[in-house]
Amino acid sequence: MESLNIALVAVDLDGTLVRGDGVAREDVSALAQAIEKGVIVCIATGRPDKSARMVLEQIGLGDLPIISFNGAMVKVPGTDEPLLHLTMPLELAREVVSTAVQERWHLHYFIGDDCYVSRMSKMAWVYWRRTGIRPIPVGDLRKVATREPTKIILVEEPERVNQIGPEMMRRWGDKLYVARSRPDIVEIVNPSVNKGMALVKLSEHLGIPIAKTLALGDATNDAPLIEAAGIGVAMPDSDPEVMALADVILEDSEAPVADAIRQLVLRGS
Repeated sequence: MESLNIALVAVDLDGTLVRGDGVAREDVSALAQAIEKGVIVCIATGRPDKSARMVLEQIGLGDLPIISFNGAMVKVPGTDEPLLHLTMPLELAREVVSTAVQERWHLHYFIGDDCYVSRMSKMAWVYWRRTGIRPIPVGDLRKVATREPTKIILVEEPERVNQIGPEMMRRWGDKLYVARSRPDIVEIVNPSVNKGMALVKLSEHLGIPIAKTLALGDATNDAPLIEAAGIGVAMPDSDPEVMALADVILEDSEAPVADAIRQLVLRGS
């Protein structure tokens, strides 16, 4: 396959770059080669900005643009102020939190990178270990629902998410952006927010035509990203919705991200 003249590559973290026990060295090497070629690589994740930066520090890719909070925040190197930061309407955030308290759903309430929970449950510990973001227990989560959150997430066992996720979509799907990002997580953000919108915003800021962008993802919250990019690439085990939108579906391998970068970005360069 010939080089497609890609100028911007957006990579999801969980389930895409971060798979199993961590990040494949081969994937990091391929992304580093793309950066050396002059391609801009950005992270596009549901995680907080701080957590994404921890991953970049661990794998040594340097200071890259980051789409975080499922598209609610976009930051670029060289500036302290976000290029984009859209919070959730407070009235709706309070409604979500009140319902969760009544139904005993386990929520994480994000005000910027600060993450608040009612208590340090098993799932709060799981999230801390996975992301490096330590939740702050506050008892009644309604205490912190006085400021507009950047994001709210439901963190439950996958079986519980199978039950609660559709209910959350029924209640708020027409008012907020609700999407599953992992088997155990449902993301809720401002209704105008998604990773695809954030990619368009970033590409415009960088002066890169959207046709020269490539995005890799796997979960339903990656669907807008895959659809918006010039070339949308689905991981081998992606959600069917993502596969249906993708231009390329990767074959299973130890380093599928590297496979995509070599085939679609580096070949012919």
